[in-house]
Amino acid sequence: MLVINKSLAVLRNLPTGFSSQVAQEIEQATNLPWQRNAYSDYTSKGYEVVSLLNKDGNSTNTIIDDCNPIPTPDLEKLPTIRHFLEQCNLSLMWVRLNKLEPGACFWEHRDYSELNTKHKVRLHVPICTSPDSYFIFKDKAVHLETDTLWLLRPDSDVHGFINGSSVRIHLIIDCYLNDRLSDLIDNAYLPNNSETCLPEPDSQVYDKLLDIASILVSQNKQREAEELLLKTFLQYNQPVGFSFDLILNLYQKLQMTKKTEEWTEKKQRFLHQESLKNVKKEQTEADSVDHIEGKISDGRLGQFHKDVHSLTYDPDRLERAYDKHAENYDEFVQELAGDGTSGCSHYTTLFFSKIVPIAKNLRVLDAGVGTGIGAVELINFGYKPLSIVGVDLSSNMLAQARKRGVYEALHYACFPETEDILQTDEFDAVLCAGGFSHSAMPASAMPEFARVTRPGGFVVFSVRKSVYEEPNSEIKAMVEQLESARVWDIVAQECGAYLPADGVQAMYIACRVC
Repeated sequence: MLVINKSLAVLRNLPTGFSSQVAQEIEQATNLPWQRNAYSDYTSKGYEVVSLLNKDGNSTNTIIDDCNPIPTPDLEKLPTIRHFLEQCNLSLMWVRLNKLEPGACFWEHRDYSELNTKHKVRLHVPICTSPDSYFIFKDKAVHLETDTLWLLRPDSDVHGFINGSSVRIHLIIDCYLNDRLSDLIDNAYLPNNSETCLPEPDSQVYDKLLDIASILVSQNKQREAEELLLKTFLQYNQPVGFSFDLILNLYQKLQMTKKTEEWTEKKQRFLHQESLKNVKKEQTEADSVDHIEGKISDGRLGQFHKDVHSLTYDPDRLERAYDKHAENYDEFVQELAGDGTSGCSHYTTLFFSKIVPIAKNLRVLDAGVGTGIGAVELINFGYKPLSIVGVDLSSNMLAQARKRGVYEALHYACFPETEDILQTDEFDAVLCAGGFSHSAMPASAMPEFARVTRPGGFVVFSVRKSVYEEPNSEIKAMVEQLESARVWDIVAQECGAYLPADGVQAMYIACRVC
């Protein structure tokens, strides 16, 4: 047995059959609330987690933080784990189950940089695994066997993980150093034959990968391109941070400045200094995207979601994505709704009809017009004859809207850069169905909505409830800021259906311009 520097090692063997007993209890446990997308920036798809001991006793709270933990209700469903934790004499901080689907990955990173400086380590107990599942440390791949308690120093060395051909479940215990743990660490060891040396890459490997990644980006498959390059850390013996350098090289050659800035920041976060604020924001936004993908992540509709959903406002990416899917957009929204309506557009216009009186030649701005579903809905709700103008950032979507023959004018533009196109006080009302939900529009579009609406007119919009109520929501802050500045008054708010087939709700908000 080879003693190592205690970055990754076995602390002790557990009773034979411990892991299989826990696996059986997990299988028998009813309704474990597995959470998807925790730390989604750090992983590929196929990662789920449920907390057993944490800061607030809520099993769905999976953002690790320093605390004196309390049990979650789901710990009671797993008596073997509960008994082990009660008898381990460790100073526990957080305990959870992690599940990875076949082929799922964690990219190269360090942990704990966002937490306080109190000494802590991470312990792993493999519950279900396969021989081709590996932790990647330095130039080595290490397989973690079941029925063993493994030590990981996640703040010490950059590491990652690649899962093999079957579902992997680990019990993960974050704990503070105490005398018991120190004694175990003193006797830690790495079993023979548990590690494999990563191969040196062929001189042409990276050039080929960058060529493939460039093609993927040209096909609006940026996530696939990035993951292709991130996987190199898990496949080859290469310098720390080199997988990020490959992505930076890709975007610099393509002159994609925003993506270059994004990945420069990510490299710093992953390898040096993360913050809880970033992690929590990432979790909140990823939840809202992944909630849709929970049911429809495959096929054309699944690809549509991957293309259009974003954590930051990027009009160039959005334009390419909506141009790509314009011809099938109406089909997509009907499938998303699942109730025979146009979903978001229908329910936003229904709310609009409760607020804005029907009047002859009502002049309406359809902000984020898309394929023109909004105009059809307005007419169906009795707003005719209608004077309606549309604005969108996708020329292909505008082409679809133009075919309906109901718009007075259609403008190719991004909000809030519409001052040269739209006149002050030009409209009786603004209708915006879902434009703020996935960074399709920035919050700064709202003052522009108010500018182009006459005094006494209305601005009516919808936004996913999860987005509107997230911590430090820019959308909510702007709504309230404009009311405080007496730009408008909030006259109605309600929560209701948005995508009924998937249980997604929205906030519907109406403001009267002062």
